[in-house]
Amino acid sequence: MPPSPTKHLFDCLIKGYTTALQLNAILLKERYDLRVAIQRQKTKRTIKGRVLNMPRAMGVSEAQEITAAALAHPEASQIPNLEALEGRRRALPTCSNCKLVGHIRTYCPTRPT
Repeated sequence: MPPSPTKHLFDCLIKGYTTALQLNAILLKERYDLRVAIQRQKTKRTIKGRVLNMPRAMGVSEAQEITAAALAHPEASQIPNLEALEGRRRALPTCSNCKLVGHIRTYCPTRPT
C-alpha cells in the first residue's frame, strides 16, 4: 500500500525541519569561529599598537652636557662597553693540515697541489 499524501507531506515537513536545524547549527559554529578570529585580530592590533610611555624627549643641550661630562670624567661615565655589545666573536680559523692559525686546509700554503 502506498503512503498516504498526508504522511508524505509530514515526512517532507520533518525532513525540511531537520535540514533547517542542521544548517542553523553549521551557521552558529561559523559565526562563533568568525567572532573568535576577529577577537584575535583585535588583540594583535592592540599588542602591536602599544607605545612606550616616555615622559619627554632629551634635548640637544642635555645630550651635549651628558657627553661633555662623560668625556671629562671617563672613570665615572656610564658609557657601555662597546665590545660587550657587539656579541661573541669567532676564533680565527685553524688549518687542519699544518695546524697554523689564520687559514683553512683548502687554502693552506703548504698543501701539495
